[in-house]
Amino acid sequence: MPGLRAGLHIDGAGRAPGLTLSFPALREAVRGLLGGVPGDRVLLVGDTALERDWCAAGRLAGYIPADRFFA
Repeated sequence: MPGLRAGLHIDGAGRAPGLTLSFPALREAVRGLLGGVPGDRVLLVGDTALERDWCAAGRLAGYIPADRFFA
C-alpha cells in the first residue's frame, strides 16, 4: 500500500525477546523496550506471527508487516 509510511518513522529498535519466555516475562521484555512510551502509542513492525504475540503481550497499538511498512 503506497504511502503507508507517510508521517511514520522508526523511533527505536531492540533485541527480540527470547523464544522460551513465559507470557509475563514476555510482557515485561516488550514493555522494557518502550522506554516509558505508552504501549498504545507504539506500532510494532515485524516479519512473523510470533511478533504479533509480542504486540499483544506489550499491549501495543498494533502490528504492521515489515514488507508492507518498507514497501
